[in-house]
Amino acid sequence: MRQGCSRYSCAVTLTLRKGATSRAHIMGARKADILWSRGRNASHVVIDSRPLKADASDTDAANRAVGSSTDQRKLRILHLVVRLGAPNTQYNEHCLPLVGRRDIAICAYFKDASLVTPSEIALFDGGGKVRGFLRALKAAHKARSYDVVHAHAPQTGFLLALSNLLGRRSMRNAVYTVHNCFQNYSIRNQLLLFAVFLAFPRITLCSHSVLESLPRILRRIGGGRMSIISNSVDTERVDRVLSNIDRVRRNGNFTAISVSRLIERKDPLGLMEAFGRADLEDADLVFVGDGELGPELADRASSLGLKDRIRFTGMVARDDVYRVTAGADVYLSTSRGEGLPIAVLEAMACGVPVILSDIPPHREIAQGVDFIPLVAPGEGEGFAQELRRFRDLPPDVRASIGRRCREIVEQRFSLWAMHRSYDRVYAAIERREGSMT
Repeated sequence: MRQGCSRYSCAVTLTLRKGATSRAHIMGARKADILWSRGRNASHVVIDSRPLKADASDTDAANRAVGSSTDQRKLRILHLVVRLGAPNTQYNEHCLPLVGRRDIAICAYFKDASLVTPSEIALFDGGGKVRGFLRALKAAHKARSYDVVHAHAPQTGFLLALSNLLGRRSMRNAVYTVHNCFQNYSIRNQLLLFAVFLAFPRITLCSHSVLESLPRILRRIGGGRMSIISNSVDTERVDRVLSNIDRVRRNGNFTAISVSRLIERKDPLGLMEAFGRADLEDADLVFVGDGELGPELADRASSLGLKDRIRFTGMVARDDVYRVTAGADVYLSTSRGEGLPIAVLEAMACGVPVILSDIPPHREIAQGVDFIPLVAPGEGEGFAQELRRFRDLPPDVRASIGRRCREIVEQRFSLWAMHRSYDRVYAAIERREGSMT
């Protein structure tokens, strides 16, 4: 414990030396397989940089833990996020599906005003300020104790280490998840990651691509404290939303869709250019999401003569994303960088074929299959050619490809398999705490 405290104290101190100005700008499976309760029956797991996989003994241990002693309680977890809103991955994959099964609290740097969280989730809102977040974090710790504190961004991870240092709290129950490839972070957040890797006793990565993107020195710092737990999709929620909708296209047009922030890294302008170059009659393109490039995209659509064929929905509720996506013929991602994109996996879960840019996270999704085309980022003609090809496919063939995309999600990106793996990380924390008491 003394060594761990020294490590994160050093990490926080090194970052604080950047000065007051820098500190002021810090914040810019199956259900039956999950160890829902906090108990002593979890099986031993070795934490390394390989995927965590379950075997028969894991399932047996889970069943024993769920059905054994009556004095067990729900696992208490505090999630730390930057922006709590409808599109937030951590909220949708780590919190909502586990309401009633875990005792969940969220500490957010800021919260979207329109979001209404379930009453079962304790919410601590930082109000969009560093001091506000630190106060919210202090209030969260004052309200209750936690088995696990799980940070999901460089900013929140660093501020947790800072708060624990000032409050003289141990980091031994802390988990940090890297949700993006290293090069996609700003220089500020890359520097914060070094402090986070030094401070946290458990580090998970959302894909193999994220691991490969880390600088060698960061991988050495993480060492045996790292493990890979792939992002996932709540297919049960997708199925509930889509169970009563009519997927028939109302206007009969071939529809392409993209769900992402409208920012340069996602290259929505390149997608629009490719759509125009494809020159498809009776075809529409739908952009779901908002971002800084929104006005420029609208102007560009007009200059290309595509204003009547391109629709911008802005930010919509998560369930509405599924409904809009399910009504499309093909999904496109022209992104230049990702971690492991949830939006792509959700489109596949909706049974929609996908066309993806040829980047490591997309290759990870398409590994071993020949029905997901990969196009070099920025290659407008390549995306246009794939759009034309999918437009010419018979509807039943597109539907068949969509079903195969859904099978990939079910087999490799199951929500409950992801949580089963996190349970094993959490169980390792509990064993460590038990050995130190």
